[in-house]
Amino acid sequence: MVILPDGADPVTITAAREMRRYVYQRTQILPEIVSLSEYKGRSLKEIILVPVSERDNQDLLPAFFTKDNFPRGEQGYTILTQSRGKKNTTVISGSDANGLLYGTYKFIEMLGVKFALHGDVLPDRFTDYFPPDTLVKGSPLFSLRGILPFHDFPEGPDWWTKEDYKAIIAQLPKMGMNFIGLHTYPEFTDDNFVRAEPTVWIGLEDQSDKKGVVNAAYPVLHFHTLGSTWGSAAKNTSEFTGGASQIFDTDNYGSTYMKDISPWPHTPEENIELFNQVGEILDEAFGFAKSLGVKTCIGTETPLTIPVRVKENMLAAGLDPETDESKVLLYQGIFKRIRQRHHLDYYWLWTPENWTWEGEESIQELPTAEKDILSALVALENTGSPFSLATCGWVLGPASDRAYFDKILPKDIPFSCINRNVGFAPVEKGFQKVSGRDKWQISWIEDDPALISPQLWAGRVRKDAVDAKNYGCNGLMGIHWRTKILDPGFDALAQAGWNIGSWSEQSRENIRSLPVDEFYYQWAKKEFGEECALKIGKIFASLDGSPEIDPLSEQNSNQRWTAKLLRTSSWIDGPGGLLTFAEPWEVTEKHFDFIEQLVACKDSLSGAGNISRFDYWLKTFQYNRELAYLGTQLAIIDSLHSHIQKEKNPERKKDIIENQVIPVREVITGSWDRMITLLLETVETRGEMGTLANLELHNRGKLNILNKYDDEFSKILGAPIPPYNLSMEYTGRDRIIVPAKRTLFEKVEEINIEVMVLSGTPVEGVTLYWKPLGGKSFEAAGATRINRDVFMVSLAGNDIPQDGVEYYIEAQNENKTLIWPATAPDLLHSFIIEGTDEN
Repeated sequence: MVILPDGADPVTITAAREMRRYVYQRTQILPEIVSLSEYKGRSLKEIILVPVSERDNQDLLPAFFTKDNFPRGEQGYTILTQSRGKKNTTVISGSDANGLLYGTYKFIEMLGVKFALHGDVLPDRFTDYFPPDTLVKGSPLFSLRGILPFHDFPEGPDWWTKEDYKAIIAQLPKMGMNFIGLHTYPEFTDDNFVRAEPTVWIGLEDQSDKKGVVNAAYPVLHFHTLGSTWGSAAKNTSEFTGGASQIFDTDNYGSTYMKDISPWPHTPEENIELFNQVGEILDEAFGFAKSLGVKTCIGTETPLTIPVRVKENMLAAGLDPETDESKVLLYQGIFKRIRQRHHLDYYWLWTPENWTWEGEESIQELPTAEKDILSALVALENTGSPFSLATCGWVLGPASDRAYFDKILPKDIPFSCINRNVGFAPVEKGFQKVSGRDKWQISWIEDDPALISPQLWAGRVRKDAVDAKNYGCNGLMGIHWRTKILDPGFDALAQAGWNIGSWSEQSRENIRSLPVDEFYYQWAKKEFGEECALKIGKIFASLDGSPEIDPLSEQNSNQRWTAKLLRTSSWIDGPGGLLTFAEPWEVTEKHFDFIEQLVACKDSLSGAGNISRFDYWLKTFQYNRELAYLGTQLAIIDSLHSHIQKEKNPERKKDIIENQVIPVREVITGSWDRMITLLLETVETRGEMGTLANLELHNRGKLNILNKYDDEFSKILGAPIPPYNLSMEYTGRDRIIVPAKRTLFEKVEEINIEVMVLSGTPVEGVTLYWKPLGGKSFEAAGATRINRDVFMVSLAGNDIPQDGVEYYIEAQNENKTLIWPATAPDLLHSFIIEGTDEN
C-alpha cells in the first residue's frame, strides 16, 4: 500500500503512481494508493510518502520516524524502513517536492530497477524483496546535474521529436538529475558547412505576438537528409543501403518540423513555421520539465551574430544593427518571445568556439563579447528578468585570464564551460579563481570526432566530478549527441552528482580517469544479470577511457585522441569520418580479441531482457570491429591507387585494377553490408538512426570513401569500373523499434507511440495491446502506417487509467509475429499519467 497525505500536491501524486507501477513490475503485486484519511492500518507492506514539512505531516508518520530522520537541505531525501514480524513499513521523506521524487526513485532502484537516459532496465525475474531495516539519506553534491544534448548532427537532438524530448526529460529525475540545456549555432558567412539553428529566434519585439508566434524569420534548419551541413551530402533515405530505408518514413527525413522541407534556404513561410513549431515543442517539453523539477536552458553565442535578413529588416526600419542600442533591442525581442512562448530557467551566452583554438587576442573579440553580454543584461532587466542569465562556452573565459568575466559580471550569473580538446583535456582550472557564484562543469560523455564509434568514458567522468567538486563547482553536466550507446557514461555522471566514492582517493593531476572496475561490475549486473556480470564488467572496464598519459604534457599531444577501445572514426571534414588502418587486418583485429570473451559469456545469461541488452552491446562491438576491417580494406585501395599513380606502364596499371583493386572492392562490398546490418540490429533510438545517416551522407556521400578513385580507375580501364553491389535488403534479425519509450505522460496530451519495423519480408500490420496495470484482459489498438514500415498508435487519453497502463506491441510479416518488448508477455512496457492539481 502506498500512503500519501490528504490533498497531496502533483509531484507527490506522481511519486505515488510511480511507486505503485514499479512495485507491481517487480513483484506482480499491485499496491493500492490511499490517502491518510483512508488508511486503516491493515497493509503488511506499506510505503508512506512524506513531502516537504514534518509539521504538516507529523500525524502521517509512524513513531520510529523521528525528527532526526527528516532530510536537510534542498533536494534531500530519507528512506527509513522498519520490519516487525511480517509487517514492513517504509517512510520516504523529501526536504522538498523534488527530494521526495528523488527518494521515491532511489527506493525503486533498491528494488532492482536501473534507470537510464534511453529508458528503464527492469530485471527479468520478479521478486518479493522489500528492503529490510534500512536508513538511506541522500543529498546531492551538485545542486544542478544534467545533460547538454548538442544540436548540429542527426545523432543528437536535431532529430528528436516532442516524444523524444519528453521521454528523456522524464528519465532525468529517475537518475537524480535536474537540468537540460541546449546550444544554438548562429548564422555563418560560409553557410555551406554550418547553418543557423531554430532553437532560439532572433528578432525585434514587434515581430512576435502575445503567444510568442513570430511573423518574421530568416533561414534556419536542424539536420535533414536532403540538406548539406557538417560535411554531409544530400541523399534520399530510399537510397540507404541494407534495408535501412524501412525505418525512415520519408525521403527527406528530419525531426517533425524538418520533414519534406524545400531546399535551402527554404521559403520565408517555411522558416517562420520552423521557429513556431520548434517553439511549440519547447513549450511542451520545458513545461513538462518544470513539473518534474528539471531546470531548462537555451542560448546563443556571444557576440550575438545578427542574421543577414534581420539586419536588412533593421536597416529598413532605420536602425543601425551594429550599435549597442540595437543589440539591446534584439535581446529584448529574443527574451520577450521566449517569455511568451515557453518556460525557461536559464539563458546562456556561449563564448566564441574559436577561442579554444586561436585565442581571442588574434581576432580582437573580447571587448565585443564583453559589451554584448552587458547588452543582454540590460535587455534582461528591461523585459522583467523572466529567467536567469548564464555563460558557457568551449572555454570559461579568454586565454589571458580564464576568470576574467568574474570581475565584470554580477554574481547571480552562473559560469560554465565544456572541457577543451573534446574532453581529452581536464576540467578548467580557472574555475578555482571564480568565487561567489554558481559554477557548472560540463564533461564530454562522447566526442563528435568519433561520432559513429562506441565510446566509453565513465572513468573520465568520475575524474571530472572530483576535479569539479575540488574547484568549487555546484553543477555537473554532460555534453553528448547519442543516448543508449553512452549509457555507462551517463550512469557514472548520475552517480557522481550525488556521491563521490572511495575511488576519488586515487585522483591525481596527471591522470585523466579514475577506477571503474566496481562500477562496471554493478552496471553489468543490472544490465545482464548476476551470472556473468563480473567477467563482463572486467571486459568493459578494460575498454573504458584512454591510455594512461599525462594530459597536461605537450609531449603527449599526438596521443590525446586515443582510447582503449579502438577509435574507428575521427573528424574528417565533419564528424565521424571512417579511419583507415595501414597495418594488416591480423594486427588491427587484435584490438577486438575481447569480443570472443564476450561471446563466451552469452551461454551463461538467462532472461529475455538480459539477453536482448547483451546482444545490443555484442553487436555494437562487432559493428565497431567491422568498421575497423572496412578501414583496413580501404587502406589497401589507397595503397594500390598510390602504386598505380607511380606506375608508368598502362597495361600494368590496368592489370593492378583488374586483379587487385576489383577483388578488394568485392571484399569491401561484403564488409559494408555486414557493418550496416550489425548497426541496424542495434537501432533503438534516433541516435543510431543518425549514425546510419552519417555513414550514408557523410562517409559514403561527402567523403565518397567507396568511390573516390572511380573516375581514375575507369579512365585507365577504358570502361566504367564495376560498381559496388551493395545490398538494399535487410538481412538481419526481424525486430520492432520504439524510439521514444515513454513511461510518463501528461494528462492534457495525446498518447502517440511511434513504431518502426525492420523485417526481411513485407510487414502486414502492427497492433498494440494494452490493459490497466494488473488488469486481466487486453484492448487492441491498431496502428496506422505512416509510410514504409513506420507506424503510429494513438490511444484516447480519456480512456486511459491515470495510475497506470501496461502494453506490448505485435507486428505481423509473412513469416511470423514479432513482439516488443523482448520480455513480453511476462513483463510489459508501462506508463502512468503525471499527477495534476485536479487529482
